[in-house]
Amino acid sequence: MPLRGMFFCFAASKVTVRNRTFFKYLVLLVIYMFWVKVGIIIVGSLYALLLPYVIYRAVESVKIDLNSYTLSFLSNKRIYNKTTAKGYTRLLLVIALVHYIFFSLLTRYYFLGEEERYLNYVNYSSLFLTLLGCVRHNILPYSFKTLRAAILRIGHNILAVIVFLVLPALIISFQTLIVDEHKFIGIGGFIIIGAVLAWLILSIVKRGINGVTELVFITGISIWSIFVTVITVFFT
Repeated sequence: MPLRGMFFCFAASKVTVRNRTFFKYLVLLVIYMFWVKVGIIIVGSLYALLLPYVIYRAVESVKIDLNSYTLSFLSNKRIYNKTTAKGYTRLLLVIALVHYIFFSLLTRYYFLGEEERYLNYVNYSSLFLTLLGCVRHNILPYSFKTLRAAILRIGHNILAVIVFLVLPALIISFQTLIVDEHKFIGIGGFIIIGAVLAWLILSIVKRGINGVTELVFITGISIWSIFVTVITVFFT
């Protein structure tokens, strides 16, 4: 075989190997993204629908006055029984876990693994949700005689405020990172979270921070989660 013919055969075989390697990785990427989407729709449904539904059902079953109390009072053994308190604590821990998995899947799907600030928001929000579930609320008066209870009460209230701040910051960070490449979900998500924050601020001004305000917050996050889940799974 002439030298030129041997060169072309070698080059063609090399291109074929490269094509096969590229096709192999492409197939693996498609399979990977498919299972990420499956995870998003399962976990997103839990995060956006089932967990808020459980909270609403719990509120109805114990007949808590949301205009006078926050949801944190459900973890208070002096007001409600141990079963209710433990159930509320476990629910917050489950929410923290599902929250972390949901945003981890979104991170993988939209390739945000190198965005340090965003990842910090994901980690910190999950951590504070977990701590909020572990540090129970109480209504004992602030006193040196009940110093431990006072510290726990202050800690719980601080954690609740931090969660109120970190979750919107996480969502805004996520929207900012994807808006350039995914206009519809980016702009649509900004509109939803903007409306939720306006609704929340209006509720705080009107009623203060109470159970109603917290349900407004939970409902708003659920609406945003449903939007992101549906658009990600079916339209991207």
